[in-house]
Amino acid sequence: MPKNKKAILLLSVLVLTLTLGFLAPNRSARAQDLFAGKIFAFYNVNGADQANSPETVSEFTAWWRSEGGGAENITDLTAETLEGVNFLVLNCPDADQDETHPISEFTTAQAEAVRDWFLNTTTGHHFLWSSSDSSFTYAGYADAYRSNNASMILEVLGSQLRYEPTSVEDPDYNTGDRPYRPILNTTSTDPMVASIVANVTDVLAHSPTLLYGMQDSTPVALEDTTLPNVYPILMTGAAGIINDPTPLDVMYAHTNGEEGNFVMVAAELGIGGTTHRLIASGAAPIGGYNAMWFDESKGTELTGSLFIKQAVMWGMEEPAGPPPLPMDLILIGGVAVVVIVVVIGLAYFLLRRR
Repeated sequence: MPKNKKAILLLSVLVLTLTLGFLAPNRSARAQDLFAGKIFAFYNVNGADQANSPETVSEFTAWWRSEGGGAENITDLTAETLEGVNFLVLNCPDADQDETHPISEFTTAQAEAVRDWFLNTTTGHHFLWSSSDSSFTYAGYADAYRSNNASMILEVLGSQLRYEPTSVEDPDYNTGDRPYRPILNTTSTDPMVASIVANVTDVLAHSPTLLYGMQDSTPVALEDTTLPNVYPILMTGAAGIINDPTPLDVMYAHTNGEEGNFVMVAAELGIGGTTHRLIASGAAPIGGYNAMWFDESKGTELTGSLFIKQAVMWGMEEPAGPPPLPMDLILIGGVAVVVIVVVIGLAYFLLRRR
């Protein structure tokens, strides 16, 4: 075979190899000891008098420890309490459990402690699950302090995600015939988060809010806007409705009374240039009044624990490289590679005819 033909063949093989590497998921293999030696911490879990909170925490913690991890409860957010933590569940920040801070006065210092912990690249892989709740008002406290506090943490962190200060219901698909207990039954089809929603069909979100995004300092609805490195995971059904009993004068990316498949859970990668992972949800994964963990509620079968476990396994995976490129760049790159391969093939065909 002439040298020029060999060169063309070798170049074609190289291009195809690079293509497969470019398009393959940036994910390390799941190891059985994924949690071994890793510390899980939870903050602001509702107390023993709050419905089924202890049950969800104990069941999740038992599973986590069965996989080799350690667990602890923290009552404040400081550099000291977060030291050595690999995975943090940050429930909607009301008050510290030891009441160091008043219920509606979550501090910037606490948010900055979360930021400093999350962005630290010298202490191993970090995974944060941030959650909020609906913005129903408590007498004597500022409107929407829950979603505002949770959003402040995400803003200080450098995330593009925020919590809308409102309430989401679903009159068609809920538990116990209560619209404020919507069941999330719409899942993402994005390959990046496919492992999270595999076989997930129904997840409870008790009295939740929804997520929105920030694009060039402008609030945008995640239902019709794609943000780089942001991946919606779970949505309401089509009958989802924003129905706030105490609506605020100012919302952000949505309006009271709006209907549709609202984004209730989303992931974000690449925050601060790290490979650490964030999941944000409009309801507590564990430890909430009625958390997303449940596999049954009011006679309705759910897949909550499967969803939480798969999400945590995804979050604890340490990416092998830098954050993934946005999908539009991947598509452009794929098209470019295809064009190159076609050109090389055509050149080879012409050379054979000589």
